[in-house]
Amino acid sequence: MIDDYILQKDRNIINSYLKKNEFPPKEKYIDFSWNPTLFFAKIILASQNHTALTETAIHTEIVEYNQAKGTNVSLDYLLNRFWLRNVLGQIKISGAVLRLFLDDKIVEIPKEIKDDELVENFLFMEFLVKKYKYEDSRTCEISSEVFDSIYIGFKNFYPQMSELDTLLQEYSITKEEDKYVFVLWRLELKVDKGFLSSYILYSLFQIRDSSQDAKSLKEWLIATKFIFCPEAFESLSEWHKERFIKTALELLKNEYDLEDGRENEKFLLNEDLSFCSFYSAKDIILRNGLSDYTIESKEPFVQWLKFFSNRERGVDLLDFSIREDCVKLLQSLLIYAIKNPRVINVLDLFENKSYLLYQTIFYLIRFNPTHLLAFIDDKRYGLFFFCSFIILCEDSFKKKFADEHIPFKLVDKYTILFCEKNLICKENYHDASLLLVFLIEGMYNSKWPFLYRNVYEKVCSSPIFKKPTKSCVAAALDCFEKNAKDIWTQRIWQIKISEFKYLFFFYIKAESFEKKQCFDLIKTLYENSVLKNEKFNYWREWNEIDSFEWGVFFNQLYELDELKVFCLDIFNYLNFDESESDFDKKYSGPKKLRLHLKLLCTVYSEWRKYESNEKAERLEECIVIILQNCFVNKIESKKIAIFDLLYESNLGFDFSTELFPQVIDVLKSFSEPNRKKVLLAMSKGDDLRLMTKTYNLMDDEEDQRFLKGLMDFSTDVEKSISFFDDYISFLQDLYNSHINNEFADKLFEKLDSSIKNRAKGLIIAPFVLNAQILKLYSLFWHNNQMGLLEYKSPYKDPDGRYKDGLISLENERYFLLTRMYMKNGKNEEAQKNVKKIRCQDSDYFALKYKSFALYISVFYSKNSCNYAELLKQCDSLIRVTKNKMGENKKISYEGLQYLYYAKASLLEKIGDCDKLYQFYNSVENNYHTKLDFAKPVATCLLNKGRNIEAFKVCNAIRPSEKEKTEYEKLKKSIPAEDEISRLASSYREIICLSKEDRFKVLPDVVCKHRENVGSFVIHSIYFCLEKILRKIKTLKLLPEDNKTDLIQITLEAYLKTLNYENDKDQPHRGLSSSKKQAGELDFVLDFDTYSVVFEAVRCDSFNQNVRKHILKIFHYDSSKRIFVNLLYYEGNNSDFLNHWEIITQKTSNNSDVVYPHNFKCLSCKDISNEFGNASIKVLKNTHENELEFYHIFVNLSYAD
Repeated sequence: MIDDYILQKDRNIINSYLKKNEFPPKEKYIDFSWNPTLFFAKIILASQNHTALTETAIHTEIVEYNQAKGTNVSLDYLLNRFWLRNVLGQIKISGAVLRLFLDDKIVEIPKEIKDDELVENFLFMEFLVKKYKYEDSRTCEISSEVFDSIYIGFKNFYPQMSELDTLLQEYSITKEEDKYVFVLWRLELKVDKGFLSSYILYSLFQIRDSSQDAKSLKEWLIATKFIFCPEAFESLSEWHKERFIKTALELLKNEYDLEDGRENEKFLLNEDLSFCSFYSAKDIILRNGLSDYTIESKEPFVQWLKFFSNRERGVDLLDFSIREDCVKLLQSLLIYAIKNPRVINVLDLFENKSYLLYQTIFYLIRFNPTHLLAFIDDKRYGLFFFCSFIILCEDSFKKKFADEHIPFKLVDKYTILFCEKNLICKENYHDASLLLVFLIEGMYNSKWPFLYRNVYEKVCSSPIFKKPTKSCVAAALDCFEKNAKDIWTQRIWQIKISEFKYLFFFYIKAESFEKKQCFDLIKTLYENSVLKNEKFNYWREWNEIDSFEWGVFFNQLYELDELKVFCLDIFNYLNFDESESDFDKKYSGPKKLRLHLKLLCTVYSEWRKYESNEKAERLEECIVIILQNCFVNKIESKKIAIFDLLYESNLGFDFSTELFPQVIDVLKSFSEPNRKKVLLAMSKGDDLRLMTKTYNLMDDEEDQRFLKGLMDFSTDVEKSISFFDDYISFLQDLYNSHINNEFADKLFEKLDSSIKNRAKGLIIAPFVLNAQILKLYSLFWHNNQMGLLEYKSPYKDPDGRYKDGLISLENERYFLLTRMYMKNGKNEEAQKNVKKIRCQDSDYFALKYKSFALYISVFYSKNSCNYAELLKQCDSLIRVTKNKMGENKKISYEGLQYLYYAKASLLEKIGDCDKLYQFYNSVENNYHTKLDFAKPVATCLLNKGRNIEAFKVCNAIRPSEKEKTEYEKLKKSIPAEDEISRLASSYREIICLSKEDRFKVLPDVVCKHRENVGSFVIHSIYFCLEKILRKIKTLKLLPEDNKTDLIQITLEAYLKTLNYENDKDQPHRGLSSSKKQAGELDFVLDFDTYSVVFEAVRCDSFNQNVRKHILKIFHYDSSKRIFVNLLYYEGNNSDFLNHWEIITQKTSNNSDVVYPHNFKCLSCKDISNEFGNASIKVLKNTHENELEFYHIFVNLSYAD
């Protein structure tokens, strides 16, 4: 149990923020000379309390009803049907029954019901409900004589006590004939509940001996129905306190109604009510405020989570009020246990009483949140208490930022405490897994994801999850398989994002068997929730799914040779109904294809950076096949135009406008033949809009020329455009591309004509403004200076609604005119014209204009006195622009580039090289490729003699065709001698490294496989073999020894630059029949402290000669770290793979090859997939004492 001292320190803060029963402060009495609480304690004890039905009262009601109606109503029948409940000696009416009969609608019993007993008891329940109603509507009654006696006694003792009439009015007490009547709950805000509850309990204990303590506690619970205080027992003497605790424990242990065997009570109850009332079972449940009333899972935590998912709709599922008295007693016991942890273990009461646990937690959330935290270290129930605290924080602070609230610091504190006290020290992997499930679900489906994300990060940083053990991962996967269906929100039309998140978390951290389990589960989940999901929708999850480590997943697909099958499987699950409307067609199957394509593009981009070319090329083939089917609607051949909605105003924004640029970015990395395949497939779709956008996104001029040749400008493209905004967007792309300005001008004339027809009376509208801005750009692109000077908007704004829009239009004219003057070398006109721009904060383009004006000022400024002020303005605008971009990430701010250019130019003029280079490294990488931005940086560095940095800046620039002359001039200004000298020095440093480390510095373009010596050497041999196999005719003519010599020479030449070479001092023994020394090893690479040893032999069958060569290698190297056995195959080409299977089996079988002592083969792995050449197979065998033995099988008959 968490130390009470820790809790008390945080109690005030927690309760002040999270307590649910906070009420406005009570009115202060001017005169406190009398005690109203003590007065009402005596009144309540002397009254007849009707808030609870006793067994005696219900028996009396049944007898009288049977006598009056001639029926045979039975209490046992009512209890067995759960219409009535007997809890702690009180008879409770089910909440569902109360709602049914207190509703305005008349309930009639169907005539077809022939069960007389059921009908009689059902009608009795209607009578009982209408007589007693809800408990909080019932009253307490006290005779006038007793009440007056108590009042007079108090009045004599407290003369200043309120007069009787005033007292009755103040406390809502009414007089009816010879009795006074009052409602208990009305006293709740007007008396000291703690003192009142304590005094009643004390009085009951005083008037009875200990043998009647159970009766006293039951009466106390009835008397304090609405004024209960769980701390009431604390003011008792130690003897009375001991009696209270003992009796409360006995009552709870013996209460039959709390047992778990009754969990289906609500189901039975609703079936009864639906049968009797013409309502369906579903209707009855909905009338109770719930739609999901069955909990099938046997996992207690899942049951609890289901229960709490309905917390906002009430807890009638479990008839909370029926067991409320049990929960009250338990509250007192919990408080006692917190302060006396060694005396009782109160949590034992929850054993087989899960509903009691759920309701107790619910009660704590509402009335005493601090007590939730006391039990978070309990291995059985700590998870329930901790997660309840998180839910409480969520309900209290939804839609808030965590750092705005003090309690969030406490959440961090108790999260760490929970992990330390419950999960880590107890190795509680089961609860750790459930906690992760709970937090991930909250991250995606709660009212305050920010809270769950922060707690998730805290939990993941704890040792139990930072490096999970094998047992932890196994428990997590077991938890997933047993509880995934019940615990996560099942929305069949969405990606099961929570489950993906959970599985990927462990997939990245798992090893061997568990990793394979995760892989299989992810693969199945993807198939079921994405590929086979007929109601697929992922609006919310579009930007989440590709954030997982799909690269690792696809790596395993690649290793298992399942990559192509997995990638292309989506075509088998596309659902496309020809009878659907055009709108539905665009939103059904294409969604799946888009998502799948997005994942593939994400993985491909990652592989291109970090994986081998062979692997990326394999994935490239798959993407090309898919893309070839993405531009034409031919469903019969599984072709779908998934980018149809690229414009269509904002429809499909998340899909197309984000995905398409990513696809083109990936396409630019493809080989030239594959790029052309995709562009050719795109042209078959006859979508000139898509092809124009592609043209603008492609960098390679040859690709642009190829695509331009495929475009058909005779297409009546405007018929396929539905909105003016889309028409304008297409024209912008067309003008930007300069593919066919004549065609663009004709389209613009049609657009202008359509807008004039639409804008009747030449009244301006938003789409009219956009078209007029496009007209200005058309004049700019045509270098029509006179047109821009004379332009005036022909449209009217009679009511002034578009005043700001017209100002923006005029500003845009001045902006473009200034740019034209600059381009044409008219500097004075440019400086004058830019001052005509009227910047307004309400203007969407205001930041661009301000940035551009500043850029002009810097561009033409020659007064060094102004530089500091200009720099200050520049920094201020950059900050404002970035803040705006942070608020709206969908909008790009054109002005930022002018600010970057201006700042770079200013710092160069000032000569502050350090700040300039620091600023250069701080901006986005795409600006490094811009000559206008990078040139002042390189120039400044050169002026300061910092040639190396200048060389790096120049190398990052990607000039356009027009800029190449200027770029070459800049590059030639850099002294090459310094750079060559520096590189030579670096090379000397590399050669001086130990041979064990030297290969690790190779760049990716040479070799990406630098993780260990074995990988490096095997990939180096593969590189040489692939080159040699291209000369297969020459190779086949060579004897075995000469083939080995050729490989040795090629490999030495390949590795010579790093000073790796064959060890020529190896021992020689005897002569072979081929005149080569029999004991000589074919090739040895020395790595200082150990060697990599090669042996080569012809192998058309696995015979004794092959075995000898395999074993021979063990005698000639003492380090025994890495061996390589090269096997030449010259047999029948069709039998190559069969022989490879035999080699795999034989070399890994310790009976077929008897390896030396302490070097038995432990495992084998076919790693041929890493290389991508069907004629070269590679087997990696792991032996005892960390020996790696590679067997390379080369097919010299592949061309036969």
